[in-house]
Amino acid sequence: MAGRRRLNGMGSVTQLRDGRWQARVTVGPEAGQPPHRVVSYAKTRRQAEDWLAEALRAQVLGGGAALGRAPTFAAYVEGWLAGIGVRVRPRTADKYHQLLTAHAVPTLGHISITKLQVSHVNHLVASKRAAGLAPATVAGLRTAIRSVLASALKEGLVARNVGALADAPHIPDRAPTILSPADTQRLLATGERDRDWPVWALALATGMRQGELLGLKWSDYEADRRRLHVERVLQRLGGEWLFSPPKTLRSRRVLSCSSLAVKALERQRRVQAEDRLRAGVAWEDRWGDLLFTGPTGKPRQSAAVTHHLVKHLQAVGLPRVRFHDLRHAAASYLADAGLSPRAVADYLGDSIVTTMKVYTHSLPDSNRRAADMLDAVLTGSAAPG
Repeated sequence: MAGRRRLNGMGSVTQLRDGRWQARVTVGPEAGQPPHRVVSYAKTRRQAEDWLAEALRAQVLGGGAALGRAPTFAAYVEGWLAGIGVRVRPRTADKYHQLLTAHAVPTLGHISITKLQVSHVNHLVASKRAAGLAPATVAGLRTAIRSVLASALKEGLVARNVGALADAPHIPDRAPTILSPADTQRLLATGERDRDWPVWALALATGMRQGELLGLKWSDYEADRRRLHVERVLQRLGGEWLFSPPKTLRSRRVLSCSSLAVKALERQRRVQAEDRLRAGVAWEDRWGDLLFTGPTGKPRQSAAVTHHLVKHLQAVGLPRVRFHDLRHAAASYLADAGLSPRAVADYLGDSIVTTMKVYTHSLPDSNRRAADMLDAVLTGSAAPG
């Protein structure tokens, strides 16, 4: 180890063999407890010395008690959740709150945050999986713990993030069901008189996420230029409706509208006008010019929209898909038609990697077409038209 020597009571800063810097200071006594040593770890000497300076200042100002005992996992989570709203999206914050309070804190809450081990997290993950919790939920639980401990590591409360070091639970691959172009055409044809036809058609014509669609306002639509602005997402959390920014910077985009998209928008304008006329004074104006509304002007609930789509698919004998699979279908159709990965990604408002890895999938006849194209190159024959 290498480091600077300090006077007794002034703490010490030393470099560990793995390259990290360790700051140590003795605090106390306070509240009848004997003096004890507090340790922090940092990547650089400057960071370690800054922590030590703050620790000594806290001692002088009477803040030694705050340094004296590391919080329990439950106590740290409580404070972390209180400030999470400024760091992540509302739905993510709500998800972390549910996962941590329902599954992590009851088991790990009593343990000092400095004494948490990889084995603690591994045991928690394994026990939740054995109890029947869905693989994706268990993976989300580990992610939430990792995020909590990442903050603790940044603050110098822990030497390593045991959540990140814990085993990642296996999540079985789930290939989405992609409607063939023929099935999609049938969906649009059989559902044209359904009040939800506009949202189905617009989802397929734009590849927009459900929250983006339900958050659209009429002011986002430039009818004369046939353009649609994606500016917000509508979510329902804790019984309250919430508008939030799109998922990423790329998600805030302007889309050119196809003839199908224009038809869906014009149809929705007529449906909404008829609903408003029937509702009369019962119409809820407080939602402004929201594009997709229920019979009395309220926002549409995502679960109800998805349920209605599934019911219609079942009624007409089409494969069951999630609403989000319509986005997968739109991406796959664009890629199969030969649009460049960058253009597909821009239209979806996502990165190229995510678009190509997550959203684009081979259509039923793509394999045959690929074989024919290779055959044409290798044999010098003309590929089938």
